[in-house]
Amino acid sequence: MQRKFKFLLLFVSAIILACNSFHSASTEDTEVLSQDQMIQVLTDIHIAEAKVTDLAMSGDTVAITEAKYYQVVFDKNKTNAKQFEKSYKYYTTKPVQLDSIYQQVITNLAVLENTHKNDFMHPQAVPERLIENLVK
Repeated sequence: MQRKFKFLLLFVSAIILACNSFHSASTEDTEVLSQDQMIQVLTDIHIAEAKVTDLAMSGDTVAITEAKYYQVVFDKNKTNAKQFEKSYKYYTTKPVQLDSIYQQVITNLAVLENTHKNDFMHPQAVPERLIENLVK
């Protein structure tokens, strides 16, 4: 009888552990941004970084301004830095998917560049709101 009890206890424990592992794995998957979300976030980040570079700032001002733009990007895409970093690390373990994501980011940036070509040809006409419009 005691042997059956030990076996039953071991069996139930194994099932509980398996269920917990399954739950943890599925929870982690929801924390990773989808490919479409990553494409949008990365597109927006590259636009924001280009704007910061264009502002020709130096020192701490660059880091502060970048942080503000990143926050705008994360807010727009309903994510945060932690989730983005976790997702980026996830996709670096899947190079084919990451390559596909970046191919689409490049396409998105090229489309935006062509759409706003006239704005960039006349720097004095580029309003400060242009980057905000692109990031929205």
